[in-house]
Order: sequence, then structure tokens, then C-alpha cells
Amino acid sequence: MIRIVWLRHELIVRLLTFVFVILLMDLACQAQPSFRRQKLTARGLSQATQQVSRRPLQFLQNPLARRQRTLIRCVPNPSVGRAWACGCRQFKRYNNSAPEPASTEHAWRNLFDGHTLNGWQITPFGGQGDVMVKDGAIILEMGASMTGVTFQSNLPKTNYEFRLQAQRVDGNDFFCGVTFPVGDSHCSFIVGGWSGGVVGLSSLGYMDASENETTQYMEFESGRWYRIHVRVSEDRIETWIDDEQMVDVEITGRKVSTRLEVELNKPFGFATWETTAALRGIELRQFTPDMRRDDPSSDN
Repeated sequence: MIRIVWLRHELIVRLLTFVFVILLMDLACQAQPSFRRQKLTARGLSQATQQVSRRPLQFLQNPLARRQRTLIRCVPNPSVGRAWACGCRQFKRYNNSAPEPASTEHAWRNLFDGHTLNGWQITPFGGQGDVMVKDGAIILEMGASMTGVTFQSNLPKTNYEFRLQAQRVDGNDFFCGVTFPVGDSHCSFIVGGWSGGVVGLSSLGYMDASENETTQYMEFESGRWYRIHVRVSEDRIETWIDDEQMVDVEITGRKVSTRLEVELNKPFGFATWETTAALRGIELRQFTPDMRRDDPSSDN
């Protein structure tokens, strides 16, 4: 009889111990902000007991109503945000790390701040007109003969493009002669030259914009802004005015150069010839061959 009572007492004690351990594990999981599954150990039970001692007594109410859970230990894991759920409970996994910033390697960058000539130098052609910033634009006043500005920082030599807006304010010759790097050489895109209507590259094979295969003729209105876009890749030069492509020329194995007059505009600069012009929105970006687009009007 005594043995039966003793066995019953031992069974009850083990059952209560089992339920109590389950409660300890549940409370330990709730007490940890991030956790992971591990098998129960004596050390884990000790840590869980310490957690329970800090919790309010209401968490111990109605223990038999709780579902049985797998015996696991929940411990902090700083390498992740939150682990998966404890037992039957499911939680979402969170990533506490800050989001990666968007890449800016190929983003457009401003070369002109719209307020000052910081980064630019007035090109000392001799006989140049005044240069100033007015209403968010660089004003190149009519000189005798050329007026211009030259950018003072290094630029890429290939796989890049630039864009701007240009306006002929007064005069009847080119209001945007932009000189730019092409590999180890340079070239110029002339807009409105030779008495106002010639568009093309100077120079290809020692022939300037008025006499090579890029020569185009276009009528320009004074006081109107024109969008100019130039793209330089390893094998070709492309240019646009507004939405119309003006130049698309293969340069592999060809002599690319500039006229002597714009030597001081290298490596990157703008000039006018006996004309007052305004320039604004000068931007540049690099690209990879797979980023090239046929139509720059869709660029952001």
C-alpha cells in the first residue's frame, strides 16, 4: 500500500515538473526579442528559470490549458533579426539591418550648380566677352572672336554621356561648341556654326564639322532653348538635338581631333564664336555598354 502511494506521488511530481518546464520555455521565448531553436540543456533550464522569476505571476495562470510544445531553449542571436517560431507558433523573419542605398555610380551628376562658376574657369582665348551666371544659366557674351568656359575637374574618357540646354541669345554663329574627351584624344560638337546653321563634329580625319560625314544643317531660333545630348562610347560618338539624332559615327581606327582654336577648352569646355549664348542644366554620367539607350529623351 505504501509503495502504491509512493508511486502515485512520484508520478504526480513528474507530471507537474513536465508542465512547469513547458511553461518556463514558453515564458523564455516571450522574454527574448530574437531567438533560435536549440535543444534543452541544464544551463538553458537555469536561464529560463531566471527569466520566469522576472515575469508577472499572471503568466502562470491556467497552465493545463496551454498546448504542449517541443522542449526547446530560446536564446538571443544578434546575427539575425528574428528566428522562426517556437513550437507551433509561427513568426515572420525580419531583417533589422538598414536597407542598402541605391547605387549612384551611373547617376546623372550636375557640373554646374546654377548659381556660381564653381568648378569652371573662363577660357583665356584673348578678346573674349564677359562671362557671368544669370537666372540659373552661364552667359557667354559676344567676344572677338571666342568666349568660353572650361571645366576644371577630371572626366571619364569613354563610356559616358552629357547633356545640357543651350540658347543663342544674340549673334549668328555657333552658340554651343563643346569640346570633350574621346579616349586619348578630344573632339568638338559644333551647334550653329558657319554663319548659323552647321551642326557636326570637329574633327574626323582632319576634316571639321563643315566638311565631314557628320555635317548637318539646321535652323536655330534666337531666344529658344535647345536640348543637346552627346554620348561617347569605345567605338562611336552619338549626338542629339532635342529628340532628333544628329550624329552616329563609328570612330574605331579613325583619327579624332579638334581644331586648334579650342585647344584651351580641353579636356571639357564650351565656346561661342562672335555670339552671345546661355547654357544651363549641364549634367554628366558614366555608363556600361549594356546600359546604352537608343533614345536619350527617355533618360531620367
